[in-house]
Amino acid sequence: EPLSHDEARALALQLFGRHDPASQAQAEAIARESGGNPFFVQVLVQCLAAETSLVEHSSAGELVLDEVLWERIKALPEETRRLLEVIAASGQPLKLAEACQAAQISGEEHGTVTALRSSRLIRGTGVAEHEEVETYHDRIRETILSHVSADVVKAHHGSIARVLEKSVPADRMAMLAALSDDDSALERRKQDSKRMLDLAYHFDAAGESARALPYALAMADQARGQYALEIAEQLYRIAERGAEKADDATRFRIAESLGSVLMLRGKYPEAAIRFKFALALTTDTITQAQIEGKLAELAFKCGDMKTAIEANERALRMLGNRVPRWSITFFFSLLWEALVQVLHTVFPRLFLA
Repeated sequence: EPLSHDEARALALQLFGRHDPASQAQAEAIARESGGNPFFVQVLVQCLAAETSLVEHSSAGELVLDEVLWERIKALPEETRRLLEVIAASGQPLKLAEACQAAQISGEEHGTVTALRSSRLIRGTGVAEHEEVETYHDRIRETILSHVSADVVKAHHGSIARVLEKSVPADRMAMLAALSDDDSALERRKQDSKRMLDLAYHFDAAGESARALPYALAMADQARGQYALEIAEQLYRIAERGAEKADDATRFRIAESLGSVLMLRGKYPEAAIRFKFALALTTDTITQAQIEGKLAELAFKCGDMKTAIEANERALRMLGNRVPRWSITFFFSLLWEALVQVLHTVFPRLFLA
């Protein structure tokens, strides 16, 4: 739980070791900017003690934590700073060994990691080869990502994705299929699912959406099957970005699936766009009729009865059913369908064998 404003100010004054008016003004700025985080209080006090240029800003009440943090990060050696940037770009805990590979840390990494730990810029969980690292606080990650160029961040995402992909079996499709097998290795399947989600995210963030496509599509289908519709939508959108040069069957699958998810989430205009795009990608009559049926359902949900009726009629015609235009035609068609149902019920072997 964060410190109160008064507690943070008192801690800053205690760390300063003095209570003169200038120190009190600085402590007030520190308490406000730190948000009650004791670590940030300590960081700001240390930086004020080392940087005379910051003292003027703090006395005027203009102290900014992001600037202070970035000054500390800029002062790190190149390899150490690169490792920290990779961990920040990851956005979630990343295995230490994989983080070091992605950052291309040469030689012994112990000193680099120790420097970041001692500065409280990263923290770890787990032991030995299973240890994972992340930024010590979200504010540190946000500071790094706001100061590092977009191209550098994209490069870090690409490096992370290529390192993670090394753990994927050579037969990628066998791994994707394994996620739907009914086996007892639940923990392994969870790990595989997480790895594939990470691969989809990092390849897409690196601007390599085509490489993200198989992972995003597999995990989107899984999320949709589990009714995790928000996650499914995000993953289908990644797959959509990566399918620019894919075959028509894959593009149809993505467009139809994304349209269905968008419809379930109440995003009807976007869903209609995907269904119309899917309709243009297939020549199968039954499939086209199904898509027309979904367009009719969308129009009905939007209260557009005329468009809904037209779409349903197109679907019926695609399936070889005539749409009655007159009452007498409708009456005889109804009698015929009733007769067919009665015959199927009374003599099932004759008609359905």
